[in-house]
Amino acid sequence: MQIQCADLREDRLAKYDYTAMLTPRGWGWEHLRCNHCFCRSAWAADPEALSRIGSCHSRITLMKLRRAQPEAENWGSFSFQTPITSASSALVCTCRR
Repeated sequence: MQIQCADLREDRLAKYDYTAMLTPRGWGWEHLRCNHCFCRSAWAADPEALSRIGSCHSRITLMKLRRAQPEAENWGSFSFQTPITSASSALVCTCRR
């Protein structure tokens, strides 16, 4: 029984392996997407406010803000990302005040 618990614990921890390589911005996103108030705002936001445009390089994503998202700016971001997106794949653009 104890061996099964250890295996189960390792399986649960394995899904967080990606956090070993996070930048400070990535950690910020991981913390923010756990905030219930932020998630409520993000899910209520207009998903069409931000468009992604292809570029000449596969590691570059160009984003165009179609409409301002003042609620996102209250959270320090230009736009909302889906809260289920992990920091390893989220495109988070922060704004400074």
